[in-house]
Amino acid sequence: MSDAVRPHRRHCASCGAKLSGPWCSHCGERARKPEDVRLREYLGELVDALTNLEGRFLGSLRALAFRPGLLTTEFMAGRRVHWMRPLHLFLLINLAYFFLSQWNTFSTPLAMHLTINNFPHRAVAESLVNRAINQPAMEARAWTEVVGGLLRANPALDAEQLDALERLRAYAREFNRRVELYSRTLII
Repeated sequence: MSDAVRPHRRHCASCGAKLSGPWCSHCGERARKPEDVRLREYLGELVDALTNLEGRFLGSLRALAFRPGLLTTEFMAGRRVHWMRPLHLFLLINLAYFFLSQWNTFSTPLAMHLTINNFPHRAVAESLVNRAINQPAMEARAWTEVVGGLLRANPALDAEQLDALERLRAYAREFNRRVELYSRTLII
């Protein structure tokens, strides 16, 4: 059995202090036992890590971003008290990505920014685009009808609104082209 998993260690893997029981009296690290690698233990520690704000999460993220391999090395050596467990970190990052990815508007077409009701910035986007392509800006109700015309093939609009719709479509084509380019550069 490796030193990192041996249940009766004499010294703490994190700080090197002599162990007198299951916990290090110097740093608080628990001596690792074979049952610590069970799924139930991982899930219990994940709940603890999420509800206990000791700063291990941010420190682990910083190490993950700026010192690749450090978390794995430390965990395999048994020095875990200062770090969030790799499996917990992985699950938490994936959970955050799952919820935050819906707000990825880096490559979203302009029509979606202007027409989807649950976008928190919809009103701001409508106002900015209205002022950008209409001098002076159109009245809000007329502009809302123009924006709705983006989604319909033959919208029933007056001549001024049809002109605004053509400017909006041209603006949307350019916006979408640039957004596609800029979203790729964000990945790099």
